[in-house]
Amino acid sequence: MLVSCSSIGKRAEYPVWIDSEPSAYGYIIFIGYGEGQTQKNARDNAYEDSLIKMGQELGYDPREFYLRELIAYDEVPALGCSVFDYYEEEVNGVWRSWVRIDCQESVLLEARSEEYSNLLDREARISVILDEALSEYRINRDVGAINKILEAVLVSLEGPVNNPSYTPNALIDRAIGYAQQLQISLRHESDDNIEATVRVSRTKGWFYPRVEEAMVLSTYTILTNSQEYATSTYVSKTNENGEFRFYSTSPIIVKDGRVEFSIILDENCVTQINELDSGLLNSLISVLDSKKAFYDYHEEGHLDKQN
Repeated sequence: MLVSCSSIGKRAEYPVWIDSEPSAYGYIIFIGYGEGQTQKNARDNAYEDSLIKMGQELGYDPREFYLRELIAYDEVPALGCSVFDYYEEEVNGVWRSWVRIDCQESVLLEARSEEYSNLLDREARISVILDEALSEYRINRDVGAINKILEAVLVSLEGPVNNPSYTPNALIDRAIGYAQQLQISLRHESDDNIEATVRVSRTKGWFYPRVEEAMVLSTYTILTNSQEYATSTYVSKTNENGEFRFYSTSPIIVKDGRVEFSIILDENCVTQINELDSGLLNSLISVLDSKKAFYDYHEEGHLDKQN
């Protein structure tokens, strides 16, 4: 036995919308399916299934509030939903029912839970930021790409996300993928001065692309006026060739010492993430630490490269 009801008239043929993904401008469409020993049981189960699917859009289970109303009236005005069509058949004593429910998109979206709306907003913002990170990477600004991912991490830490690739740990793994490709190389420029060219580049790619606008921290030891050793630092940014020049004629730099070069990330993002989850960045920082490069220099100004 076959039964069908449609807004365009009764018919018995198998409707196209069951196996396709129907769409209509301004509407969100849900297809529910149910089985039962009676025709009514099957249809009620199909209505319930459609509400379960609707709940994925709403961010909560609407059955408790609207199932009886939908079964009784074939519509739920509060959700902008109404039954557009249904199709039923009996096979070996079991009724099977499909129902198509069309919902006005504007009304349905207004009915979303605040929590779910916030979740969707977080995921949309993360998606935009990750697109920006990819753009940074494509123009050889790998450290900028990592910093963008850290911005996405901060958004992810605001609350739950559904997309598993948007969780904080998944985003950190993405950042680690970029960090693992980085390397710092050094070129000695003078036998008379403490002077070197520092380059940041990728370990992979055509001609090992040089990384632009990478922030690099130079760390070395000085001798203070009180004849005590102290650590001094300054930050440099690589140019369009992925390089910067380290040069020092300071009289307070120790005669025999080491200069350490390390890639650093956006301090504001790092601080905020550490406040929210103190251990989240450990694996990323560990990778960047492994990329440090060193120069040992001596009184004559000769520099010995040590990586």
